Amino acid sequence: MKSERRHELETNELADWIGGLIAKIKPYQNAILGVVLLGAVAGAVYAWMSRQSAAESGAAWDELYSVMLSGTSNPADFDAVATSHPGTTTAHWATVLSGEVRLARGCNELFTRKDLGREELKKAEERFLAVLEKCPIDTLRERATFGLAQTHEAQGDLGKAVESWSSPALKDSGQKPDRGYRGVMNLWPGGTFANMAQKRVDDLETPSTKAFYGYFAKWKPKSPLDDESASPGVRPPTDLVLPDERPLYKPGGLTSPGKAKPSGFPEASPGPAKKPASEPAPKEGPSPKEPSPKPAP
Repeated sequence: MKSERRHELETNELADWIGGLIAKIKPYQNAILGVVLLGAVAGAVYAWMSRQSAAESGAAWDELYSVMLSGTSNPADFDAVATSHPGTTTAHWATVLSGEVRLARGCNELFTRKDLGREELKKAEERFLAVLEKCPIDTLRERATFGLAQTHEAQGDLGKAVESWSSPALKDSGQKPDRGYRGVMNLWPGGTFANMAQKRVDDLETPSTKAFYGYFAKWKPKSPLDDESASPGVRPPTDLVLPDERPLYKPGGLTSPGKAKPSGFPEASPGPAKKPASEPAPKEGPSPKEPSPKPAP
């Protein structure tokens, strides 16, 4: 009986406390109800936006895959994907791919139409810089840094290609470069492009490669109209002489004539002259016997 009475008293106390609480918050019930409703609406909106975001993300990737599988390699198509889905991972990937396609096209155009090649390289540089400025994804930043270094090399700016800083303050601080091939090696020493970056640095530090880029900056491509024997749709032979340590890109179809180097190309230092191989001395032995004269008939 005592336990039942105790339970009854506790129940009454709880009811009284709840009643008092309701009386206290009654003047504010509309505001509280509004907050509760607002929270419910916010949760519903968040769930809807999450579903929409997932659907839009899937659509964005479908667009990018469609462009990649089309085989046309048109950089404008990649740019369109990036514009349609700004700020997304898909957009950053599309921007990197646009830069890489423009880089390859620009390098090829340098061997035929330098003005168009430079335009494509400038656009490639803009794409890579956009990724480095806006994209937080480390994998894409590594790829864009390597692509930017390639672009500087193709533009003939070997200093920026090897190492450069994003700001003068960083350079003055004595830190290691965060751009260029050395930037790739410093920031991602175990990454996909570290070995290739090291090879480019080694190549660009050789005298013959530096001489080639100096010569290439002054070299003018031969126009197909200048070659009367050229066949339609066939790239004519070029007088461009490539060094042993070749640059990053060499378009297919280029054939060097194998003749004397054109004026302006720096001569490589001659190596030690090779001695002509001496003919082996004849082995000593009995001299052959002369045939005896036949008797006259």
